[in-house]
Amino acid sequence: MWLILSLITALGFGVGQVIAKKGLSDLPRSVVYTINGLCFTFVWLAYLLINGGLEWNFWAFLISALPGVAYGYTLTAYLKAEVGKVATVGALSAVVSTLVARGLIGEELSYLQISFILMTIVGVMIVSWPGKKVKDFSWFKWGLGYALIYGVVNVMTKKGMALVNPVSYSLMDAWWVLLISIIWLYKEKSGKQLILSFSKTGGKILVGGLTIFNLGGMALFLALNTGMVGAVMGVMNLNVVIVIGLSGWWLKEKMSARQLLGAWIVVLGVVGLSLLG
Repeated sequence: MWLILSLITALGFGVGQVIAKKGLSDLPRSVVYTINGLCFTFVWLAYLLINGGLEWNFWAFLISALPGVAYGYTLTAYLKAEVGKVATVGALSAVVSTLVARGLIGEELSYLQISFILMTIVGVMIVSWPGKKVKDFSWFKWGLGYALIYGVVNVMTKKGMALVNPVSYSLMDAWWVLLISIIWLYKEKSGKQLILSFSKTGGKILVGGLTIFNLGGMALFLALNTGMVGAVMGVMNLNVVIVIGLSGWWLKEKMSARQLLGAWIVVLGVVGLSLLG
């Protein structure tokens, strides 16, 4: 069961990221962020109504604000740069999470873990090494920021979910996301665009894609509950491959043969590191 749920997670995350990037070509970030927040809230409220189990913890509530802030950065990164390359460099978040977790817990890294960390870094270097025709290198900056932010957020999320169950933590997260959405919509004065987006084809595709994205998130939590954490995270990180494939086919983003080789090395490194985590 954990394998099926993990594959659903990888597919949901891969499809959702590319559709979010596509949505940003037609709609403001605040609208895309809000639509994702509404889909996220709907998915977890439905889960709560079916299964129940709402819990409360003040510290978990504070920690749950972090993913919503991080997703705001994610949309900005996707707007400014190519999603395939951002996702590839962003895969370094697994390395950051490992280092942060080991720093907090005080455990030493094994030689095999160090090997996979070095493999991931080498892969990112191959992807990021400037070619002769490279004009825009901003995707590396945004991808590195993604890795650093999510590396910390992932560790803190694990701590938050140790205090309450997944549905409670997710609904706390949803509260913060909806609060950020209201503030962001007001600041950008994009409330009318949000309402109109639901009647447009692009808006409907965005809703469908982000619902798939959030169902992937739910599948991740359910998969983690099986106890196969390393295996689940390893399979989940295959979403990078899906992002690269979809962004190349649908968004016409291009990666050279060298960058594709580097991306595969990154994926192998991250999957290996996750399996050991």
